[in-house]
Amino acid sequence: MRPLFPTLVGHDQVKQDLFNCLQRGRLRGSFLLVGPEGVGKALFAEQLAMAATCKEEDPNAPLPCGQCGPCGRISRRSSGDFHALAVPEGKTKIPIAAVRAMLDELALAPVESKVRSFVIEGVGDLMEESQNALLKALEEPPETALLLLIAERTCEVLPTILSRCRIVRLGELTEEEVARVLRDKQADQLEFRAAWSAGSPGQALSDEALGAAEACQVLLGELVSEVAYRDPLASVETLGEFVQPGKGEARLQRSRVTRVARLLQRSLRDALVVREGEGQPGIRLSGASSEVLASLAGLPRGRIEAALDVLNRVDQELDRNPNVKLLTDGLVLELGSALAPPRIPSRR
Repeated sequence: MRPLFPTLVGHDQVKQDLFNCLQRGRLRGSFLLVGPEGVGKALFAEQLAMAATCKEEDPNAPLPCGQCGPCGRISRRSSGDFHALAVPEGKTKIPIAAVRAMLDELALAPVESKVRSFVIEGVGDLMEESQNALLKALEEPPETALLLLIAERTCEVLPTILSRCRIVRLGELTEEEVARVLRDKQADQLEFRAAWSAGSPGQALSDEALGAAEACQVLLGELVSEVAYRDPLASVETLGEFVQPGKGEARLQRSRVTRVARLLQRSLRDALVVREGEGQPGIRLSGASSEVLASLAGLPRGRIEAALDVLNRVDQELDRNPNVKLLTDGLVLELGSALAPPRIPSRR
């Protein structure tokens, strides 16, 4: 069998399913690629577009080959059969004018292939007007068009769009798969980055990866030692140094809060697995140490669950509370209280 999507690490079952669609001539129409940040959704969309136009017919060659004319032009973004949209730098939304210009291209015939590919990254970042503009194209796409929409979660997308797309779910990579990507990129502190990657090579390679992991490590230590309960100011400063380093817009600060909160969630879930004795040794969602996980697992039942409830509310609170500093202070205080063991009243 031909090696499938050789430059994309992981997602083996999804690769096979989409290859089968290609073999049956069904890689047309509209697909919605959903999955966590940084797991390769945009790269997967590019690889699909290449596979749909690849000219290499050798049954032993990789698919896409990456060497033929169409593959090379898509890679260089110079192909007339490949169009991609993303949020422009410095903006928060894709302009509707850009969406309409792409839709105008849908009516045109392919330049050199049997199919033209149209990729829209961050469909959830489209204004509702722009999402509505897509509906006509999704209802009756040309037979020569492959529309690849990308989002982190299906809830970001209008139900009318969801109903017109085939949903492709890309999950997290294993720590070993993340490490392989990092090794190819010659990343520093490879093992540390991979352990705290949340299954996302993109997050592991980001400029903030080390800062987020270090902040999470320190916070976990302060939570298990009860510092976050007895002296919360120290823990507030730990999170604040990462979230608000003296610069950055509110949206960036919010994303940092979310990132640390999700790493804490994964660590607490690891502690639940340790407590219940489930799973295979060595398989972890986070990079938390065995000592920290054992300390958390030894807390009275209900404490970890209460802390997870606090963290699960973070996304909702970020939408409602414009004051990031107030939110982070409250987060630390609530986590400290949730994980602190109950106090035995002193006798007088």
